[in-house]
Amino acid sequence: MIQVAPTQLFTDALIGMLRADVGDGIRIYDGTTYGDVSWPYAIVTPLGGPAPDGPPLQGDGEDVCMQVQIDAVGRRRDQAQGLADRLRARLLAGALAVDGWRCAHRETQASPGCLPEGQPGLEVWTAIGRYELYWTPV
Repeated sequence: MIQVAPTQLFTDALIGMLRADVGDGIRIYDGTTYGDVSWPYAIVTPLGGPAPDGPPLQGDGEDVCMQVQIDAVGRRRDQAQGLADRLRARLLAGALAVDGWRCAHRETQASPGCLPEGQPGLEVWTAIGRYELYWTPV
């Protein structure tokens, strides 16, 4: 029987974990922002679907790899980088599981760093973090 990795559940679990642990009124958005925002905030975006890690998912014990990008956005560079550090620490250390799956391994990937957008004095800084999450059936 072929087992399909539940991407939506993986993403929801990650966002829920980050929202619960970051605190301080910081908002974690799912793929986009909604209306007015408070600074700083984060946007979680899955980068494609989970890819099999090894043979096709036809039996128990087959892992899948899901890539995700987390943008920490602030009015200042230090604000964006500080939030990115907190999110990275939580993502790499927190327990993460969903119905029939657990995140067994996480890796930080190369990312563009912290980039400004906009005119001087009005810029918005985005610290971009990319990660690979390896999920395995339990």
